[in-house]
Amino acid sequence: GEMPSTSQVNAYTFTEAFKKYSSEGHSIIYIGFSSALSGCVNSARIAKEAVEDEMPSADITVIDTKSASMGLGLIVYYAVNMLKDGASKDEIISWIEDNKLKVNHWFTVDDLNHLKRGGRISSTVAIVGT
Repeated sequence: GEMPSTSQVNAYTFTEAFKKYSSEGHSIIYIGFSSALSGCVNSARIAKEAVEDEMPSADITVIDTKSASMGLGLIVYYAVNMLKDGASKDEIISWIEDNKLKVNHWFTVDDLNHLKRGGRISSTVAIVGT
């Protein structure tokens, strides 16, 4: 079969989503996948600037969690629970910033070649690690 691949969300997609929710009067917190692993946070920052230039009342915060996978999921889980419990946007942002570097990430892979093909590790690391 075909090898799966990944791609980041582009700035246009973020811009459209940010415009939609900002025009409805919503505050936005984008809780992003690690910028060390993806360009999504950068795309979101570009979109934030574009939307705020066009809509000065837009309230958009972009957070680089430095996390991925389950670590990112846990941060989002706690942020959503805080929102449900009535926390303010500032309280949620503060909690994320205070805790994002306290999340430990442990994972294993059975084949380093997938990480090599995705550009996550070098060919040398893939050979030595296999």
